[in-house]
Amino acid sequence: MFTITQEKIKCPVNNCDKEPTGLHRLITHFRGAHIKGKDEKAIEEALAAIDSIKKDEVKKTLLKEFSEYGPEIDDADEGKVDARKCDGDDEQFIINQYLDSAICREERQYALFLANGLKKCNSLMKDMLELKNCEVLEAFEVLDVFYEATLMRDYWCRNRSKFNEKLRNFAKEKKKWGNQLSEHGREEKNHANYWAKKHPLACWMMNAKPDLAVLYKKNYNESPTLSFIECKYLSRVDNYYYEDDNNRLKCSQVELQELILKFLCNDLELKYSLENGEKHVIVNQGEVLIARFVSGSSEPDEMKVKNCERIIPITRLREIGY
Repeated sequence: MFTITQEKIKCPVNNCDKEPTGLHRLITHFRGAHIKGKDEKAIEEALAAIDSIKKDEVKKTLLKEFSEYGPEIDDADEGKVDARKCDGDDEQFIINQYLDSAICREERQYALFLANGLKKCNSLMKDMLELKNCEVLEAFEVLDVFYEATLMRDYWCRNRSKFNEKLRNFAKEKKKWGNQLSEHGREEKNHANYWAKKHPLACWMMNAKPDLAVLYKKNYNESPTLSFIECKYLSRVDNYYYEDDNNRLKCSQVELQELILKFLCNDLELKYSLENGEKHVIVNQGEVLIARFVSGSSEPDEMKVKNCERIIPITRLREIGY
């Protein structure tokens, strides 16, 4: 009988000759070598390779371990940062030059600067976001900027039963997932993570946290628009995966946030209060933008331009939002 705690186990990925001892070390190797920091194609190939494992005990455990993968639970970005080549030769460490030299590796810090600039309706900020072809540029007034927006969880708390009913129907319509979702029962008010028969898309939508949500008006229209801005420094635009014995679901980070916007504005029907709360108008669905922070005056590479990322030099960002 095969003993998973003692014998060497061959990694199932093609061209990988590693044979970790025991299942725990295989899982650690698989995550580090074939999941962390890899692009979408490499991750898909690695996950598909699990099916080639002949030992059922190992196959079953790996499928369970890697059935779900998403940026909210992934530490690949931090590992990617730690693996960077360190070629500095500073003999002194000057604290008031900390942000000038972009030593700070935390995207939240730069996202906060971006939020401050947007709240000021700064024209230079709009230029840096390269919004010439985006409706946000036409905004007459930025009404508010929500930092690390957890709108899904917050509105779930307002009316859990009604919210869950709408979310359940939305998830079933947008991403088919067998017949797992029940219509009623004890899960009526539960967070999507704890539904008795849950849907991966509903869980992802509830757990996602867009870096910035911008509420703005354009062309003097009394109905505002809601858009998301996802902020990136050294990390990548990620993907979500979920797999069980019968189904496999994939969703990009941008696609997921677009679905959240669609749900909030169209299905939940977010309103905006006018005239001292006596009149309410529907909030329009906006778009998802990617803001890429770069050190110094770096120019965007072809991949970032292809992915429509907005390139924002950190030195200029500080001038506006610090």
